[in-house]
Amino acid sequence: MNEEVALESGLETLSSGFGDSIPLAIGAAIVVALLALVLLPLIGVALEIALLIALLSSGIVGRVLLRRPWTIEAVNLSHPQQSATFAVKGWRQSSRAINELATTIPISGLPGQISEGTSIPED
Repeated sequence: MNEEVALESGLETLSSGFGDSIPLAIGAAIVVALLALVLLPLIGVALEIALLIALLSSGIVGRVLLRRPWTIEAVNLSHPQQSATFAVKGWRQSSRAINELATTIPISGLPGQISEGTSIPED
């Protein structure tokens, strides 16, 4: 008998929690709606941005620390068949190779080889 009284008392407490206070029920509904409509999408966007940053940083680490070569293309826009591609290892060397190509091409045309990298044959 004592258990039945405790169970009925607990049920009455639960049912009267929101039934007696309409503003409390409206406030709880607003909090749940804000949580579902605002906070969860923001968490999703934050996770996507974190994943994007992780992928970009892993690509940069692969290029810089593992010394994968950068591809530098010198493209002749009026005659695309007169273009060249070079593989250059290192960030600074690729910058120097770009500067070398920028100064060499107007003076003597497209070089077959550059000092900072190796030529990649056209397909």
